[in-house]
Amino acid sequence: MSAVRTRSSDQVLVEQAVVALGRSSPHTVAFGGLAHDGAVHVSAISGEHTQSIEGLVVREHRGLGGRAMVESRPRLALDYRTSRTITHDYDAAILGARIVTLVAVPVLVSGRPRGMLYCGSRRSAEIGGAIAQPTIAAADDLAAQLRRRDDLDRRVAAMPPADARDAAALPPAAREEV
Repeated sequence: MSAVRTRSSDQVLVEQAVVALGRSSPHTVAFGGLAHDGAVHVSAISGEHTQSIEGLVVREHRGLGGRAMVESRPRLALDYRTSRTITHDYDAAILGARIVTLVAVPVLVSGRPRGMLYCGSRRSAEIGGAIAQPTIAAADDLAAQLRRRDDLDRRVAAMPPADARDAAALPPAAREEV
């Protein structure tokens, strides 16, 4: 997982991304969260859902999202219940929400997973790429926003203290008095 600290403003970005994804996607439910402590903590949900996915914590290597996280690439389960390529640690949550098709897309910033976006449908999907595309686009957009925030944080941290900047802005004669 990334060593970048989580800011409350990052959570707001996740919530906005999930709401936008819920509006633009043909899926029944969109959800997601930020990654920390070796897991993604689902903190935003949009669309028809049950309480079963609220507060879900998805660990690396576990379930569809955990697999997407360690592989750093989107993963799709056209029929989640019968998928043999994932662990079924989260069946109670996902099947409890009556999700049939699920896509999980990591939010990659500088090649590292900072979060995960999911879209689920209560109907079986037949074309994987078309179903995953809105989620991939939303994850890419969220990653770009987080990257810009990280860059801004680095620039601010590299700035000299305010007193030094103020003194540097003074004419040379006035600096001697400071």
